[in-house]
Formats: sequence, C-alpha cells, structure tokens
Amino acid sequence: MSLLYSKKAIDPPIIRFPYPSGIARDVTALAAELERWARYHRMVKDEKEYKAALYAHSTAMCWYYTTDERLDLITKSIYYAFWVDDVCEGATAEFTRDYLRRILDIVNNDKIVTPENGLPFESAISDLWQSFIPLTSPQWRYRFVRSQVVWLEGLVLEQEYRFKGAPPQGEYIAFRQHSTATELVLLMIEFANKELSNEVRGDPLMLTLQYCMQQSMWAVNDAYSWLKEAQVNDEVNLVAIFKKKYNCSPEEAVKRTIAFADEFHDMFIWIDRNLEELWPEAGEDERAFINGLKALIKGNEDYYRASETHIESIVDSGFVHLLIDLLATRETLTDDGKKIVCEVIAELAKFESARIPCSDDAIIQPLITMLKENDRRVVLHSCRAIGNICYENDIARVKFAERKGLRELLALMDRLATLNNETERINARLLAVISGCLLNATNSNEIALQIALSEGLISILLKYFKRFSSVDPDIALHCLLLMHCLIDSDCGRSEITKLDVLKQIISILDENTGESTVEALVELFTSLCEDESAKVTMTKLGLPQKLIKMSKKNDFDESIRKIILDFVTLILTEDTSMNLLYDNGNGEVYKQCSAWMDSKNQSLLKFSVLALANFARSDENCINMVKDGIHLKLIHITKQNSTIDGDLRLQHACLSALRNLSIPIANKPRLCESGLIELLLQMSHEVKAYPVVFKLLGTLRMLIDKQETVARRVANDELFLNKLIEFCAIEEHVGVKGESVRLLASLIKNSKDPNAMNLITSLNGIPVIVEMINCEHKIMQNEALIALTLIITISEIPQLESFLIQARFPNAIHRYLTDFIQGNGVCALEIFSNILTTIEMAVIRFQSLKECLKNEQVLEDLKEALRVLELNNDEIKAKIGKMIQILNS
Repeated sequence: MSLLYSKKAIDPPIIRFPYPSGIARDVTALAAELERWARYHRMVKDEKEYKAALYAHSTAMCWYYTTDERLDLITKSIYYAFWVDDVCEGATAEFTRDYLRRILDIVNNDKIVTPENGLPFESAISDLWQSFIPLTSPQWRYRFVRSQVVWLEGLVLEQEYRFKGAPPQGEYIAFRQHSTATELVLLMIEFANKELSNEVRGDPLMLTLQYCMQQSMWAVNDAYSWLKEAQVNDEVNLVAIFKKKYNCSPEEAVKRTIAFADEFHDMFIWIDRNLEELWPEAGEDERAFINGLKALIKGNEDYYRASETHIESIVDSGFVHLLIDLLATRETLTDDGKKIVCEVIAELAKFESARIPCSDDAIIQPLITMLKENDRRVVLHSCRAIGNICYENDIARVKFAERKGLRELLALMDRLATLNNETERINARLLAVISGCLLNATNSNEIALQIALSEGLISILLKYFKRFSSVDPDIALHCLLLMHCLIDSDCGRSEITKLDVLKQIISILDENTGESTVEALVELFTSLCEDESAKVTMTKLGLPQKLIKMSKKNDFDESIRKIILDFVTLILTEDTSMNLLYDNGNGEVYKQCSAWMDSKNQSLLKFSVLALANFARSDENCINMVKDGIHLKLIHITKQNSTIDGDLRLQHACLSALRNLSIPIANKPRLCESGLIELLLQMSHEVKAYPVVFKLLGTLRMLIDKQETVARRVANDELFLNKLIEFCAIEEHVGVKGESVRLLASLIKNSKDPNAMNLITSLNGIPVIVEMINCEHKIMQNEALIALTLIITISEIPQLESFLIQARFPNAIHRYLTDFIQGNGVCALEIFSNILTTIEMAVIRFQSLKECLKNEQVLEDLKEALRVLELNNDEIKAKIGKMIQILNS
C-alpha cells in the first residue's frame, strides 16, 4: 500500500511518558479574545485559519500554572507562530527570508505597525512585541528576536528540501527542531512563570531536558502529520525518511518515529526521577520550568490524539463500509434514513483522516444522486457531505466533477435561483450550504473549474450573489471566493474578465452591500489587476470613481477604506487608466486626490500623495499639476515630515511625486523657487531609510538637470557633498548607491564649475566616478565618462593626476576596452566616442597618466578594438588611430 494513496489512517502508538495530561487548564474565556485578536489583525478569514486559532487555544491549556494576562499573550504568540507557519507552507525560501527581514525590522526598531499600515503578520508581531516590553527583561527580548531568526531559518531549510524527496536523516534532524518554533515555546515557559538566569539556563541538565522536549515535539508532530503531507508529495517528514531508509511500510515508519521520540522521553524521565541527586541545588523556579516542559511534551500528544484518533479508529473499524452498504440500498431507506446517512458522512468528513476513505465511488455517486431528492433535508446534508469530503481533497473533487456531480449541483442552484419568493420560501441555510459545497468541490482544481464553467458557473454565481447575498452573508462570501478561484485559473480568468461579466460584478456594489462583501469584492478586483487590460476595462466601467465615492459616503472601517484606496492606486499604475482618471485635470479621482491632500486622515493623505505621483507620469500632466499648485502642497507635507521621526511612507510618496514633477524643463525653475532644493539638502542629513534617500537623490538629480545655477549651488555645498560621497559607498541598497553616483556625475556635468570640481576631487569623489565606467548600465557608463572628461579638462587641483592614478583610472579604461573586444566590437557609438575623448584629454594633460595607461595595455587594447570594430564610422576609427599615435609618442 503506497504512502500517498493509503486509505487507512495509521494511529501512532502512545508515547512513553508517564505524566498527567498536559491539557489541564480551562481556557474557554480566552478563546473569544484570541479570535477577536486574530480577526483584528486580519489573520482569520477562513475555516483553515480558524482551525489554527483553535489549535493555539488548545495548546494554551498546557500552561495551567500562569496568570490569565500572561496566558493571553502566550496563546496569541502560539497562534502567530502557527499562522506564519501555514502562510509559509508551500512558499519559496525567499518568501520566508523576506518575512524574517520584515519581522527583524519591526522588533529591532520597536516599530509600531497597525492593520491599517501593515500586513497581518507585521501588525501582529508589533502588537506582541509592544505587549512583551513592559513584562520582560532586555535579555528575554533578545532571545525572543533570536528565536524568530532560528525558527524562520529552519523553515527556509525545510522549504529548500520540499518536493525534492526525503532529506538525509541527519540534516533533517538538525533543522527540524528549529522549524517547529520550539525556541519560542521554551521562552513562553519562562514567560509563564519566571525568567531563568543565564547560569541555570546554561546548565547541562537543563539544556538536555530542553533538547528532549524539542525532539519530542517535532517527532510527534511528524507522526501525526505525515498523511497530510504525503497527499501533496511532501516527504520532508521523519516518517517518510524512515520509510525510505528502511524500505518499510508506513505503519512501521510511524512506529519508528514514535520510538525515536521515546528515546528522548526515556532520557527526560530518568533525569527527572534522579533530579535531587543529579542537581541538588535545583530550586522551585527550576522545577517549575521542568514541569512546564512535561506539560508541553504530554499536551502536544494529547491534542493530536484528542482531535483525530477517535475518527481514525472509526475508519479502521470498517464503519465506512457500513455506510457504503447503506447507500447501496438507499431506495429502501425513508427520507429520514437518507438524511441521517448523509449527516453522518458530513460529520465524519470534517476530519482530514476520513476524507480519503469517504472519496470512494460508492459514496460519491449516491450523494450526487441524492441532490435530486425532493426532501430538502436530504439535499442539504448530501451537500454538506460532498462539501466536507471535497475540502482540500483533489481526489474527491475530480471524482465528483467527472461523475456529473457539478452538473447536478449547478442545476440545483439554478432551480433555487429561479424560485418565486411568494410561492416557496427560500431556505437560507440550504443556499449557504450549497454555495459552500460548490466552493469546496472546485477550489484550486483546474479540472473541476473547467467543467463548472462549461455548465454555466459564472451566470449562476451572479444570480446567487444578486438574489441571495442579503439572505445570508455566507452566500456572498462563497460566491466571491469562487470567483477568486476562477481568477487563479487560466480558463476562469479569461471568462471573468469579459466586459459583460465585469459589468455585472461591478454592479453588485450598487446593492446595499455590507462591509465584508465590499472588502471581498475589492480584493477580487485587486486580483484582476495582474492583467493590465483588466485595469483599463474596470476604469472604463467607472469602478475607481465608484469606489472613491463609496469611501467618502460610507462610514467604512479604516481597514476597508485602505483596501479600496490600495486598489485605486494599483489601477493608476497602468498608463491608459491613469490618463482616463486624470482627464486633463478634470477627472473625479484626480480632483478628490487634490482635495484629500489637506486631510487629517493619514490613510487619505498617503493615498492622495501616492495617486498624484502616479498621475505625474507624463510631461503634460506634470506641467498642468504644477500650474494647479500641487507641488506647493507636496512640499508643505514633505516639510512636516522632513526629520528622522517623519512618516517614512509619506516621505517616500511625496518625494516620488516631486521627482516626477521635476522632470519637465518647464517645471524645474518653479520647483526650485518654492524652496525645494533647500528642503532636500536639509533632509539629506536627517533621513536614514534607504528607500527615502533613493527618492531624495533622484529628485535632486532631476532638479539640477540643465539648471546650471542650481547645480552650482548644490555642487558647492561641502556638507552635502560629503554626505553624497558617503551614500556612494552604500552596499546595502543598490538603488541609493546608483542614484548617488549618478547625482555626483550630474553635478559635474551641469555645473561646469571649476570650484565644484576641485571640491569633489578633494573630497575623494574621483574613485566613485571611475568605478562607474565599469558598471553594467550603459547610461551610467556614459555619464561617468562625460564627468571625468570635464574634470580632466576643467579642474585646476594640482593633485588631480595622482587622484586619477590612485583611483585606478587606467585599469578601468583597460577593463572597459577588454569587455568591448570580448563583445566583438558591439557598442553604442556615443559611449565609445566618449571613452576615446576621455583617454585623449587624460594623455594630453598628464604624462604620468599616459605611461600608466600604456602599462595597463590600453595601447594594445585600442589596436585590437580597431581590428574587431563593427561600426562603419570613419570618425571613430580615425580617433582610435590618433590615440594609438599619441600613446606611441
């Protein structure tokens, strides 16, 4: 029997751990608070995520010895860990590394992130961190940060192995104890009672006991989760490793996994029983910590056995075959009998381990047939049974679809959608169950979705949404989730983005829809924005304007308003949509953005600035926006946020908009006259965030372009030049480094000021420009060559030649020419002409530099360049010949 298709859920043996149940505390009162907290941070939206919340709630029962206040934080921390683990499941290693970077940024900088201005995990970890600060020591918090690093790095290793087969046992054991977040759990044991001293925590016995608990937790988890992972061909699990290593059955591999855990249980038990002799100085706090370890080891197993084992026993007893026999003789059953059989199957299929056994044709086919029954109770419970069997079960989904189940289900939905309310009462629960059944039967399954589309899925969904969303909010949610599924499939996206379909979906907003429906609809529209043509279609249908009006008119929750504004911002990133909404300065959205720049509401203010930055993507728009005085409002907002404590998102958004407005020649003088240059120079010494620095430097570069007076003013500011050259050495942010060197080169080019060039040279700016010659971007190479030619020609500083030699200018020229030759002479005409000019100016002025160039084989390079040159340009060839003569002289 294969691991993947085993219909028998194997019941792991009981672990050898003779202590009372770890799940000892009644934490019912905390369950509601946990759900409220999780929903506040937008971490619970579906049944799967709520299941994780229940697991965290059950796990918290192990901390039977702490206060309610501390247990509340422990429960939230455990749920946060489960939620992040679920989000990262199936994700790439880079995705998890990005999570870790964001988490560390929040905790290391004590950032306060809310659901309105951050992602769910960002606001959750920020909330937890702020709650822990007054209750814990700096040492504990340091270890909390370290636990996040160790945990997520463990997940990264797990992800890098996933779907590549079972990893080597030794390597797996090394990272598995970390990927289960056991370091976080150990910290919570201390938090629940009392922080341990470094001496106690580092005691060899204490370290051994902790290690035993860690090994137990992940090994027991693997013993219970192997079947779920095997169903998606994930072999990063100790059961899969043992099955492969010993070429044994799944049953034997599970036993070996529990035996592995029991080795650590035995070690733990021996130390615990001999603690007085081994560690006579162990006091009350140490024993309390050890009791916490016991509670978690036992409680971890108790939870798994309580939730699934009794179902596995029912399945193993042959109960499913009894149900099959009953369904085979269903013609002899009364309506009550059919209803009871379907209800039992529905309850049984709530459990993961029962779904595969219930996917048998002998169960699926009769359930499909009973969708046509006249008794609504039978129909309702057959839908429940089908929906529960199909939940996260592609085997059942495909069977149900291929056996005409979707056709029958959609036909049933169509019949109910055409009922006359006056002649037949609509059963709200039945409608919600049917729509939920359809969602589970098609979710993320391309085969099922294709069949459903061919049976008229979209038209039925729209009928249901318009007619029944007010009857039960779950119906609207199911319909929208199904539309999300369609967007994720190739066949569905092409159907749902058709003009008529989009028009009908958008018209739903005209109904009296609640916040949850509006949120789900906007998330649907946001998903469609992956398709640029869909952005244009939605704009032409007036969706952004409609949503902006709704956000003004309705007293939406701040999180709903943010989703709406984010969607409109996304629409504005497409050029045609942006121009339609700008409408030569007459567009409703543009005018509203201008008005909201005076708003005290931070969400509206940030949106308006971001939107205006997007409107400023054409010269014509930029010129008109400056005429409208938009730049003055932007400068005012930037001034209010110009210090290190300023709002980073506003700084970034304002500078993005000002940079765009600075591009047209006509705007530059007006922006400079408004005090923008002085503001930017001041901010360059204040702001620290690299994304903001990047935009600041880019704005300055746009402002000085072809503005000699302004360029001279900036190029002679020694304090700023010092800062700019510091930025040129930044390796952590490629954008800042690139923008810095481009600005430095631009200052030289646009100022043409000998004093500025002398100052830049004396501040060690030459190496920065020389390094640009060999960068990968052609435009930056050209800028560097122009700047160096001007410095060599104009600068009067006596040490210039030695500065050029120290900066390895000859080597940079040699490397450029070598790349040119290896590329068989393919090069932009302007750049090659400029490098010849730079060489010519250098060798004419500096004799020592000429010798250095010859020593770097530049003469040989030029000869070879002439040989491979593909350019049919006599002027270039003549320049090369001239340079060869000069170098030979």
